[in-house]
Amino acid sequence: MVDEAILFSILRGFFSATEIQWDNAVKDWMESVSNKTQVPLLK
Repeated sequence: MVDEAILFSILRGFFSATEIQWDNAVKDWMESVSNKTQVPLLK
């Protein structure tokens, strides 16, 4: 199983890609983790 922090780090690198259509659940989770950890998403 992939650790949540590792998954967040991997996805964070792809978050700025405009051609990726993120599922709302994934987007909400990414924003939630970003807020909790105070690690900004790449936009």
